[in-house]
Amino acid sequence: MTSFMLSTSLADLHQNGAVLLPGFFSRDQVLALKNGIDYDNSLESPFKAHINKAMGSGMTTNIWRTSDVKQFADFCTSSELINLMNKIFYPKPFRFLQDTWFLRPNDCTVSIPWHHDNIVVGDHYSVWVSLTEHKLEDSLCFVAGSHDDGFS
Repeated sequence: MTSFMLSTSLADLHQNGAVLLPGFFSRDQVLALKNGIDYDNSLESPFKAHINKAMGSGMTTNIWRTSDVKQFADFCTSSELINLMNKIFYPKPFRFLQDTWFLRPNDCTVSIPWHHDNIVVGDHYSVWVSLTEHKLEDSLCFVAGSHDDGFS
């Protein structure tokens, strides 16, 4: 696990709306999540979706699987994740609301269509864990101020 300076990370979170912590989770945790996705992908689920573009490769996604996939439950209750969330949110309590995974092949040209701003009232944040190395242009993108409600 890579350590980080919390004060710098919190400053980044409040200024930029994101904190980047490369290498924070261990290789074993990342491998367990990959295995969890492989297992979940073999199961039936009412929320599993295949997102395709007219040309090019698509991706698979699923939600609400923590109770069905042990690797996801183990990750969400890991001391590393709980301690990180406690440091970021202290003294406020927090809870994990939804898990979502995307299996996006290297040749996929479809963007991940994620928004969380319409499911929860109040403070809510996303924790993204990339399970593969990838180019910057294939990374998650945040648009500073795009969801500013004027009340913060």
